Amino acid sequence: MAMSISSSRSHLNNETKTKNFELLEREIGNQGLKKQILKRGTSWQTPFPGDEVEVHFSGHVEGGACLDSSRDKETPFLFKLGQGEVIKGWDEGVATMKKGERAIFIIPPSLAYGEAGSPPLIPPNSTMVFDIELLSWSTIRDITGDGGILKKIIKEGEGWATPRDNDEVFGNSNRDSLAFFFF
Repeated sequence: MAMSISSSRSHLNNETKTKNFELLEREIGNQGLKKQILKRGTSWQTPFPGDEVEVHFSGHVEGGACLDSSRDKETPFLFKLGQGEVIKGWDEGVATMKKGERAIFIIPPSLAYGEAGSPPLIPPNSTMVFDIELLSWSTIRDITGDGGILKKIIKEGEGWATPRDNDEVFGNSNRDSLAFFFF
């Protein structure tokens, strides 16, 4: 496996070409997904399925040239975690990350593009290597359980109190003041 980590070094930008490569590689789950942390995160929290995550990434077929990079485009990539918007290896790997963490993921074909691949760039049964940095995430919760009301947490509140029936709650947003009434 040292060869795949070595080949991925050439695809990292200069800021990560440091001595951080001595960090240990570990397996996530039991399907062959491997993770090597390049930069530790800044908190203990990790995103949950359904959260909207913002990442920077670069990726390539093991031993191949870089296929895509959000860093090159200077635009972070957004997706909803655990909703099948990305390959399974991303959903499983990013779910283990903390804010600010940067890691290399070695993703086996079964958690990437499988037997079909993604022609013409990704051959069948390809192992993928991704350098992913978790920039942030927004928590999105299905309040009613049927998709009728979704709550996106922009900023965590302070304290522990929760509004009760007949409470009047005021909040500020960047656009307008909001008022919520609970009956």
